[in-house]
Amino acid sequence: MTFLSKGFRVGLSYKDRVAKMSLDSRVALQLSPALSSYFDEPIRVKVIGLRQEQSVVLRSRLTDSRGITFEASATYCSDKNGRIYLDRYPSLGGSYCGIEPMGLFSSLRPLVPHSKLTSSDMTTPLTVDIEVISDGQVLAEETVERRFMANGVQRVSLEGGSIRGSLFLPPGCGPFPALLDMPHLGGALTEIRASLLANKGYVVMALAYHGYQDLPKVLDKLDLEYFEEAVTFLRFHPKVKGPDIGILSISKSGDIALAISAFLPGVAAVVTINGCNANTQFSLRYKDMVIPPTKMDLAKATVRGDGLMDVKDVILDPSIKGNEASVIPIERASCHFLFAASEDDRNWNSVLFSKQAAQRLRDHGKENFEVVRYPEAGHFLDVPFMPHCPTSFHPAVGTVVVLGGEQKAHSEAQVDLWRRIPEFFSRHLNNDNSQFKAMLGPGIGILSISKSGDLALAMSAFLPGVSATVSINGCNCTTVFPLHYKDTVIPPLHVDTSKIIFREDGLLDIRDALLDPTIEENKASVIPIERASCHFLFAASEDDRNWNSVLFSEQAAQQLRDHGKENFEVVRYPKAGHFLDVPFMPHCPTSFHPAVGTVVVLGGEPKAHSEAQVDLWKRIQEFFRRHL
Repeated sequence: MTFLSKGFRVGLSYKDRVAKMSLDSRVALQLSPALSSYFDEPIRVKVIGLRQEQSVVLRSRLTDSRGITFEASATYCSDKNGRIYLDRYPSLGGSYCGIEPMGLFSSLRPLVPHSKLTSSDMTTPLTVDIEVISDGQVLAEETVERRFMANGVQRVSLEGGSIRGSLFLPPGCGPFPALLDMPHLGGALTEIRASLLANKGYVVMALAYHGYQDLPKVLDKLDLEYFEEAVTFLRFHPKVKGPDIGILSISKSGDIALAISAFLPGVAAVVTINGCNANTQFSLRYKDMVIPPTKMDLAKATVRGDGLMDVKDVILDPSIKGNEASVIPIERASCHFLFAASEDDRNWNSVLFSKQAAQRLRDHGKENFEVVRYPEAGHFLDVPFMPHCPTSFHPAVGTVVVLGGEQKAHSEAQVDLWRRIPEFFSRHLNNDNSQFKAMLGPGIGILSISKSGDLALAMSAFLPGVSATVSINGCNCTTVFPLHYKDTVIPPLHVDTSKIIFREDGLLDIRDALLDPTIEENKASVIPIERASCHFLFAASEDDRNWNSVLFSEQAAQQLRDHGKENFEVVRYPKAGHFLDVPFMPHCPTSFHPAVGTVVVLGGEPKAHSEAQVDLWKRIQEFFRRHL
């Protein structure tokens, strides 16, 4: 298909050029939004200034990041006022027929057969040229930019550590809900979905797992530890609103997403688009566990009359004997699922896989899932207005295969699914996770005292599964020595030994040796308890001479308030000392301190301390009953 140049055609006489200019001045192509729009945003196309019932061809063209050109055309007839509205008037023929408001975009076809539209630079829009043509002459033309990233969205390449991909950050301080976006096999790194979702207020990691930078070009196995690193990195990113993330997956990455949700913590919601409920292609390893791939029968591949291969039935039913070990045990997962399945998926039997996944959850007493099916849609359900890709090279098969789908139905499915995806994640990531917690069941409680208090706060902040934490005369900072968790290091609170008091009886009073956590040099030591999703009970003795427990508890409570949280209680005990223990435990006002290396004063008046122990013991049990 030859696309007409925007300039005057060579060979036109002066008279012809004047006539063309006169005709062009009457006809206008109107786009709304004009000039620039987001790739997932619809455009209203209108032509005005035509003659009554004039037949014209509307033609669109774009070139993707690989230099592959895509084109579409449709014939329209103007109304009695010389106007054409694509959202009201039908195409009479061409790349599509009938009323398709975005047909010039969604029906674009590659001039290089079996190519899928791609873009490798989210900062650079794709441009679409649209022309109105009559009798070989261009009557009107416009160019529209289809953008991926909103102003203020940042793209950060992931180059440290072992994970590869990119991170898209919405503008502002956040925190924002977070998504892990994984591509299909052969997709290497795909960023279109990630960039568009960042526009909607999500931190999105577009993760590559093969064929990108130094990742393996050919896979014979996958290690779940790689994805564990990605999930951990994302969950604890400073702009991410925890405690958990969502996963968006398609095709092969669907079974990876199910495995992540089944074996790794920190996932609240998973969308799998035309994925499988069993491990496919190659073995999946996690520590000492190996999940084998589903069995295949290449004899079930068929060759169509056009010479293309249909592999829908090559992967055998996961429920048959011999395939049981390949099925992902999603009943272990504590998240919500959205299974999207195309009924004309020719890559594999997505409808069967989604049915089996849903039934497996039901068989284990779970209803934490939704299933949506799309009649006449094909395998690659993508973002809205992405041109339908009915055939493509399959890296596992080594040849071009049929992917299925009818263009209009497929396009409508993409629009519907894109609406469902952010709604689904909004329900399960943007709330207080009360429904998630109810389904998950209670986590554990932590009871801590003194130094173990800051350890308990760190566990609640960085580890999943904690529902309630009691800190008795603890600190809101790491103390004594550094605390390490993977790539995170929290330094200890600074000490000023000049503030130690030598009493007349020769004992040390070290209450003020640990410096105020709010001073600049100590801020890195503060535990980020605002990340935690549990409830806290801070118990502080007012005569604690080991350190300033009252100050630490007040600062912890304020830290939670500053982040809009009221998930805590504070109880203070006048005249009580450091070691608040079980009821009727004898008061210990002095003791050898292992960090100091000598005997120190611990504080407290015996009667008040004893009464505090009785009261606190009662409170602890009531607190854990409420939250566990």
